[in-house]
Amino acid sequence: MSKKILKKIFFDIYFLLNNKKMYNNIINKGYLTILNLHRISPQKNKFYNPLSPELFEILIKFLKEKYDIITFKDIENIKHVSKLNKPNVILSFDDGYYDFLEYACPILSKHKISVNMNIIPSCVKSQEPMWNIKMYDYLNAASDLLLKEINIPNFNYKYNGDKTLFGIKLSAFLKNKPFEERKKYLKHLDVIFEKIDNVTFTKMMNEENVKEISKIHEIGVHSYYHESMGVESQEFFEKDFYLCKDYFENVLKLPMNIYAFPNGSYKNENIQFLQRNNITHILLVNNDFSNYKTNIYNRFTFYGDSKNEIKLRALGFKK
Repeated sequence: MSKKILKKIFFDIYFLLNNKKMYNNIINKGYLTILNLHRISPQKNKFYNPLSPELFEILIKFLKEKYDIITFKDIENIKHVSKLNKPNVILSFDDGYYDFLEYACPILSKHKISVNMNIIPSCVKSQEPMWNIKMYDYLNAASDLLLKEINIPNFNYKYNGDKTLFGIKLSAFLKNKPFEERKKYLKHLDVIFEKIDNVTFTKMMNEENVKEISKIHEIGVHSYYHESMGVESQEFFEKDFYLCKDYFENVLKLPMNIYAFPNGSYKNENIQFLQRNNITHILLVNNDFSNYKTNIYNRFTFYGDSKNEIKLRALGFKK
């Protein structure tokens, strides 16, 4: 029996035995659930699988039945309500992929739902994905012979024919390097990538796309360059922040009051800075529930391959 079938059986049984208990716990504790999504697409990927549109609609129907689906602007009113009829959930998208327009928006429109979308201004401007997604796009198009040529200082894993494992290990090695240090490592990759001429890059939303969806959905920022702020200096973080602020004020003409940390990486001084600078909703990851007493929110990284898996993850399943 395949791992995929075994995984589905596990989630089917776990959901049957535990879903009511998990849901009642959310109600009894008064939790706010925030699901952190990225891509909605039918296209499979060697390195990260988007949530399929079919499963996304199943998720939406489940959430509509069990929760009130809200956005961050609704929270202030909820703070003054002593008892809720249903628990609340927020759908919080990161990065700003074009497939949000293609696949998520029609489903959201059909069900009359608004969500939070956190964009990366540098990606909106350049129309190119962030460095790790761009790297995956190159790796996907590269031949085995080219991948065997990759030689990066201090990265000891050699390509053995498994693109998925190689890409994940390479991304993990580079992900938590500071911006300037990573650029030096990426130069070694550029030598190889320059030899590839058939790359299809992951499409991002442009400025007009963002302005259009802002009429329905809440737009937040996901940093300017999508760097792990926990490994950057405070000076880097503040410069990045002001680039975001300038872009929202002078290009998008939108308020900037939602900030989502890239890669769930941050320092306490980053949070304190955001609070001093009128960011009213600060989004982490931490794979945990949130509450209504603070403006710092946990989110659950959301993914899934079957109906009951996504329902369980919507209820806070973390394994």
